[in-house]
Amino acid sequence: MKVIMLSTDHRAFEEGSNVRLRFLDYGSIVDELHIIVFSKEGDLAKEQIAQNVWLYPIKSKNRLIALSQIRSIAKSFENIDIVSAQDPFETGVVGLYLSKSLGSSFHVQVHTNFLSTHFAKLSKMNAWRVHIAGFVLPRADCVRTVSRRVQKSIYEKYTLKTEPVVLPVFVDSMAIKHAVPTKDIHGRYSRFDFVFLMVSRLEREKDISLAVRAMRSVVKEHPKAGLVIVGSGSEGKKLQKYINKSGLQDTVILEQWNTDVISYYKTADVFINTSRYEGYGRTLIEAASAGCPIITTDVGIVGDILDREDIFVCNVGGIKCVEKSIRMAIEEEEMRKEKALRALRSISMHASESKEEYLARYRHMLESCM
Repeated sequence: MKVIMLSTDHRAFEEGSNVRLRFLDYGSIVDELHIIVFSKEGDLAKEQIAQNVWLYPIKSKNRLIALSQIRSIAKSFENIDIVSAQDPFETGVVGLYLSKSLGSSFHVQVHTNFLSTHFAKLSKMNAWRVHIAGFVLPRADCVRTVSRRVQKSIYEKYTLKTEPVVLPVFVDSMAIKHAVPTKDIHGRYSRFDFVFLMVSRLEREKDISLAVRAMRSVVKEHPKAGLVIVGSGSEGKKLQKYINKSGLQDTVILEQWNTDVISYYKTADVFINTSRYEGYGRTLIEAASAGCPIITTDVGIVGDILDREDIFVCNVGGIKCVEKSIRMAIEEEEMRKEKALRALRSISMHASESKEEYLARYRHMLESCM
């Protein structure tokens, strides 16, 4: 089986990154894997990262304009079976036309809940992307979604050739559960007697400022509570300015992304997620697997893998609910511990397969698309 994947994640070119390792795993189940990566990074070059896995950078502000460049690259590939697009938007349009020109099956992946009203409201570009998806998805030979929430919304909205397959990004929850922390977030921030943790890309859809606003209210009653935010993104500088303007620079800490966030999950008191929308919510799986209690908006796997009794749940944008949940998490220790145990049990039931079993399902999904 020979596959072309269209990706928008330049981290594929970073040695040891989760994205690169994931592509190497996918390469282990196919004969050839050609990954074409749309990136704004200017110093990337074609790279072979395994015997049968290649990366091809495409630098273009407009992915549709890059189609001719991509088709030129693809001319050197022989007998491609599947073209898989990372999203049903601009990348999906490119994938559709590339599959037509190569005579290949067309596979679309949906990693975000783009039919959430919050997605279209975030920007004019997002609103336009919803329309693009309405063109791409009915023309796909098969569709992969990362959660039942996304699967249900797509299947009810569009007439598709086949029912979408639910296959989330693999998370080794058992390894997280049994991992031994190598660092202690309380030891690093000893001035806090209660530490809240966020692990997130710093982007608008994550609505991290909502958690900051909630902390501004909570620290009036619990002055030694702190929030540590681990991540990077385009909103980083703006978020730091907001923290400083709110007078919370000693309460809310921004940390650059690091590879040992599992230790933070395991030593923090509570994990917070305030996203406006999620396709899946990998950090929720990681936090629950680590035994960390969770406060989250109603997104991704909430109500699917994680029951509402397992976690503190708020409506998207529900600042008062988030404030209340933070106070309850601090003040009601038994409830906090019970929810952590319930979440861990739920994760153990739903996410217990090995990587080998997961990759076998991934291969079967691709084979079914041919």
